[in-house]
Amino acid sequence: MGSTRLASKICGRELQQQQLLEAYRRRNDPTPSPQEITLLTGPSGSGKTVLAKSLARRTEAERGYFCWGKCDQMQHCNEPFAPFNAAVTQLVETILRRDDTGEETERLEEAIEKATKDTELGVALLCGIFSVFRKVLFCESQDRSARFLGDSSRSNGHNVQHHHNHHRHAGSSAESPAIVLFCNFLREFCCIQHPVVLLLDDWQWLDQSSLELLMVLGGPENNLPGLMILGTCRGNEVSPHDPLSVVLRGLEEQNVQITNIELQGLSVDGVQAMISDLLSLPSSATDKQESFRSLAQMVHALTGGNPFFIQQNLRVLRDQKLVYQTKDGSWLWNEEDFDATGDEYERTRILDAEIQRLGDSSLAMEETLVVASFLGASFCQKHLELVANSDREGLRNAVHLLVKDGVFQQQEAVLQENESINCYYQWRHDKYQQASSALVPAGKRREYSVNVGRKLLAKLASDDLEEDAYLVANMFLQDLSLLVDSRERIQVARLLQMAGIRAASSSAFESAGSFFSQGIALLPEKPWLYEYDLCLALHNGAIEMEFCTGRFQPLDQLFDIVIQNTKGLEDQLRAYEAKISSLSARHLDLEAVQLGFKVLKRLGEPFPRSAIKIHTLAGIAKTVLWLRRTSTESILKTCPMQRWDKHAALRILQIIVAAVIRGKPEYSPLWAIRGVEISIKYGFSGMTPATFNALAMILGTTVLGMTEDAKRLSQIAHMIDQRYHAPEYTCRMLIFEYGYVQCWHSPFRSCIEPQITGMKAGLLSGDVEIAFCHANFYCLHGFCAGIRLQEHVSAMEEQYKEFSKLRQKMSFVGLGLELGKRLLDGNETDSAHYGAFCDKETDLDEAKWGRKDITLLIVSCFCQLFLSVYTNDYSYGLRVSRRLRHLPFDAIYGAMLVVQLQFLLGMADVLAAHAGRKKPRSAGLRALKKLKALNRNMTWKENVLNKIYLLEAERAVLNGDRETALRKFDSAIQYAEESGFVHEMALAHERLAFAFSHWGLKEEAQTNMTQSAILYQKWGFDRKAADLTTKEK
Repeated sequence: MGSTRLASKICGRELQQQQLLEAYRRRNDPTPSPQEITLLTGPSGSGKTVLAKSLARRTEAERGYFCWGKCDQMQHCNEPFAPFNAAVTQLVETILRRDDTGEETERLEEAIEKATKDTELGVALLCGIFSVFRKVLFCESQDRSARFLGDSSRSNGHNVQHHHNHHRHAGSSAESPAIVLFCNFLREFCCIQHPVVLLLDDWQWLDQSSLELLMVLGGPENNLPGLMILGTCRGNEVSPHDPLSVVLRGLEEQNVQITNIELQGLSVDGVQAMISDLLSLPSSATDKQESFRSLAQMVHALTGGNPFFIQQNLRVLRDQKLVYQTKDGSWLWNEEDFDATGDEYERTRILDAEIQRLGDSSLAMEETLVVASFLGASFCQKHLELVANSDREGLRNAVHLLVKDGVFQQQEAVLQENESINCYYQWRHDKYQQASSALVPAGKRREYSVNVGRKLLAKLASDDLEEDAYLVANMFLQDLSLLVDSRERIQVARLLQMAGIRAASSSAFESAGSFFSQGIALLPEKPWLYEYDLCLALHNGAIEMEFCTGRFQPLDQLFDIVIQNTKGLEDQLRAYEAKISSLSARHLDLEAVQLGFKVLKRLGEPFPRSAIKIHTLAGIAKTVLWLRRTSTESILKTCPMQRWDKHAALRILQIIVAAVIRGKPEYSPLWAIRGVEISIKYGFSGMTPATFNALAMILGTTVLGMTEDAKRLSQIAHMIDQRYHAPEYTCRMLIFEYGYVQCWHSPFRSCIEPQITGMKAGLLSGDVEIAFCHANFYCLHGFCAGIRLQEHVSAMEEQYKEFSKLRQKMSFVGLGLELGKRLLDGNETDSAHYGAFCDKETDLDEAKWGRKDITLLIVSCFCQLFLSVYTNDYSYGLRVSRRLRHLPFDAIYGAMLVVQLQFLLGMADVLAAHAGRKKPRSAGLRALKKLKALNRNMTWKENVLNKIYLLEAERAVLNGDRETALRKFDSAIQYAEESGFVHEMALAHERLAFAFSHWGLKEEAQTNMTQSAILYQKWGFDRKAADLTTKEK
């Protein structure tokens, strides 16, 4: 293609370069600034990528990292996160190449550790998408790498897919664990001292998974100092309804600044400067030739100022001797020899002609161009040689010439296991790739793509085929109708299953579902008869992906097909697990429990038709007796579980837990006992710790009060977990332990942070229902423990946003969030108004109370009662108390909420008694007795003492016992302070001020009123503080 060299500098883009540099500086400015995404837009060939890459030298000079990933125009079903994967690969390779001291590699390792919380599952997920991280984790000793990847590698592939699918809640709009992990990694790795420029080329071809990642990474919550998100896009090829346009509008609605740097054709001056650079002329030489500008004008007219076509056309003009150099070094041309009226079609035609000329030069050259164009935007030498018919030497010569001519660009050379070198290349510009694919007639391109897939499928080794599953699958997906031979269709169906498993392990559920569905479509007639295993695997994968993406109707249809055609229960289990999970996700709790019990019966673990209380108590007594008689050492000697059916039974028990608690709470003890019985009888597994903690939850309820047994059972669960650790069940361990058990033995406030940890672990593992339970507990326990309102409301807002995207029923967190906002804002603290809001949000009215979700009723009552007590609305408090006393909240929730509910019931009573609406003698007495009974089971009695003393003080005031009242008030304030219950300290001072006022001691009343106002303000209840200050004056 001539000898004109590539341009060595950017010409005519001074303004755009300055804009790009300013954007880069903003992202590395320590002064906080809004989230910003920089996007270079312009037609193909306008120099967007070259301009973007101009930041590379500056970034690396500042000890930063410039990483680049390109989208592929030729692959219609892209590898999930492909451009991000390429960019991360370049990042890691850069670090490994230039890190002489090991400091950068160590920083990278630490970022991976922190992002994944040093968990096997997190590492497995992150390495499942970005396999290059394995190079880093295996750089250290074998022990270290085994700690990271030894067990986690077993979770990759099918196991990760299966794990995700049986826990993950429906909703493809959710932030997948993979996306969360990658954002966590960048949050830990990026800093101003080592800036990162993440360049994604050709956004108009972003795959769905990458768009989802861009939406999250570009959001305001990921405004990371030192990270510049940079993209290029052909704006003229993106419609307003394109998925990319939707994502960018969504980001702008979140107040993300999209800096658009537009590139059009160069001016004549820019063209002249570029020609001077291409011909290696000093500026003085062009100045001396008065006619040199006329060449620039003609080239401008031919190319429209498009830098790619300027370079291409100048080569053509030189090759055709229309522009030539004399012996004295001057350049001459004849204006009459070429037409200066080129349009886009003409420019493309010239490029096509040049590629055609190259292809005609030899068969090896033609095959190289065509095969490489179908392999994608980047390709490797090994694949090229496997597909092309030409000899290896001819192909390598062709590649060498194309690199020299600037059509290809070499990326890297990798030493393979057989000690051969495999070189990787990329097209220097996608127009070269486009023109090369055009060497195949348009009507034959799909067939050619399928033929490329056939050769790769036939020649790749099994390990390589798994690694290249996306590439080979995409070749066939260009036209599956060309697959006629039944054996070939089955081969490709297996390939699509392999690609689906890989996509699922990357949390790319849409892509995975597409692979599985296409594989099912390729199966021959009567597939269940002739290809049973493959048919079952594809249907199971498709069912699970439909669940993960929230498409329940096709899930139900596929489930029926599997149940009708499978040979037995073992083959039906994955379908049953997805079906039960989907019913629970749809809050069809009774149906989920019914189907779960049906499967458990077939697994040899039947449940009774009704949970008779005497039978339940007998089962608890039997289990507790066994626990007390058996030493911890003997329990820990239990062998690993071997039977598949009992493994399956434990999985089903774990899947139905939320539905049981919500829809059939009377079965909760039987459910917990059964899990422990299976583990003791048939052996331990990774699910055993969660089942032991579940039973500890039941024993620790206020109805049973076996808190010491619960504590011991929880400790045993931890010991078992150390031996059979399954990271996907961590969130279940934490929900039972810190939602129920530890509240008896630890300060309430120490049980709050583990709820956040459990929520994050659940989101990471895909166990969204249990993660949501953690969010609900955090919401309610935060009010019980007196977390500062601003902090609590902010956290609940984040949770509400997170779980709304996961299509969770937001009643619990929604009620708590509204309560927090009303306390924080102070303008809408009317209890009756908030009660109407609660009834509307939860669809409650008096006629429906007997048929509603009990847990939802309890949460609604708790929130209303909390507001009425802290706003002194005794009338509404009495109304809610009457509702609440008919609900069995002490049998459902853990100590923290039960204690708080009894305390609020007692306070509502005494407030009403002070107002003359309740008899003083009985006011708060029932609640006080309940609290004292609870305190007897408490190891950490400080959680309850301040509440007991405050109720006793109020009753003493009602009964006229001033001395006792003062003593009890002092104790209530002291214990509330020790426990960090600032809101209850404020309430105690407020009630003491009321008592002093009642006794006519105005000075003491004013002192306590002032102290109460200070404490309420510290808690964040500013409106109440202002009201108390007004009353004081």
